[in-house]
Amino acid sequence: MNLQFPDVFRPLVAPARYKGAWGGRGSGKSHFFGGMLCLRALKQRTRAVCLREVQNSIKDSVKQLFQLFFVIPLGVWFAAVVADSLFHFTWNVAALPPPLDTWAGWIVSALFLVDGGKVLLRRNAK
Repeated sequence: MNLQFPDVFRPLVAPARYKGAWGGRGSGKSHFFGGMLCLRALKQRTRAVCLREVQNSIKDSVKQLFQLFFVIPLGVWFAAVVADSLFHFTWNVAALPPPLDTWAGWIVSALFLVDGGKVLLRRNAK
C-alpha cells in the first residue's frame, strides 16, 4: 500500500508503544493518527486509546472527524440495505467485510450512548 503523508509525520510511522504529537491547530495530527490507526486495525487486532485536550466547543472537537470516517459510511451502508429490501439486489448488501461487521454495532451503540448521555447531562444541569 502506497501511503502519502507530510514528512513531519515520518518519525511517527516507526513502531513504538507510545506515540504523541503536539503543535498548532490544523496541522493534520488527528487525520494522520486516525488514518494510521485505521490501517493498523485492518491488518491486525488493535487496542488503542486516543487522548486529546478538552475543547471549548464541539466545533473544535474530533467528533467531526469521527462522523466523517465512520458515521457517514455507516449511513450510506444503511441506505443501501434499505434499498436492497425494496429492490432485491442480486448481491448481499447487508454483509460488511470483517472487522467492520463487528465495529459497526459498536460505533452505532457508542454514538447513541454518548449523544444520549449529553442530552441527559444537559437536562440535569439546568
